[in-house]
Amino acid sequence: MNKPRYFIENASSIIAIVYEDEKYGRTMVVNNYKINFDSNITIYDAETATKIKDVDLMEFLQSLLPQTR
Repeated sequence: MNKPRYFIENASSIIAIVYEDEKYGRTMVVNNYKINFDSNITIYDAETATKIKDVDLMEFLQSLLPQTR
């Protein structure tokens, strides 16, 4: 079952939720907000609501993509 793993905040709004599942991996659901690409995103742990880090949005999106080597 998919469980919320991260909440993603951008310009003081929760813009997305990242779900994780052992079988299906990570899924990001983006809310209907305008994303401010000039602002960093803040990632929060969904279970504890603690701030994880501030990152560039494009860097985070790239980290969600599968890596092949």
